[in-house]
Amino acid sequence: MSGGDGTRAAARFFGLLMMAAGGLIALTTGACTLYVVLAGLMANGSGGYGTTGEWVVMALVIGGLPCLIGVGLFLGGRKLSRPPRARRVAPVESDDEPTLRS
Repeated sequence: MSGGDGTRAAARFFGLLMMAAGGLIALTTGACTLYVVLAGLMANGSGGYGTTGEWVVMALVIGGLPCLIGVGLFLGGRKLSRPPRARRVAPVESDDEPTLRS
């Protein structure tokens, strides 16, 4: 067993774990942020808690930043779980004509 297989399997596992955690964070905080923004728009500032603009800014700061962190975790985990790209080797030009020795 080579050492490369074990580290690749561990990287894939942690990448998938990061994707799962990031997806759950992004999904829940994104849904909550969307709910608060829509509720703020529907309330029309009638609750006495502030204007609609204040609700939107508050929701985006409190819920939007964790949502971006979740998206970042998801994308980082996806990059970690994928196999590394193979390097492209430039083709070597060769002269296939036979050489004549004198």
